[in-house]
Amino acid sequence: MVIKDNIDTLFLSLLNYIFTFIRTVVTTLNSAILCNIQKEYYRFGIYFEKSVTRIKKYNTIF
Repeated sequence: MVIKDNIDTLFLSLLNYIFTFIRTVVTTLNSAILCNIQKEYYRFGIYFEKSVTRIKKYNTIF
């Protein structure tokens, strides 16, 4: 019983590490892709900033 609980705990912690690693890699890639898009396509960066500003203004009114 104790051995099974230890194996379950070990398995869950291993899954936790794996998912944390995947989440870190995906977040890093997402940031790199967004930075690359904003560098290469300057107009897209400006449009993205204006959209975010517009959304923020819209949300603060209500």
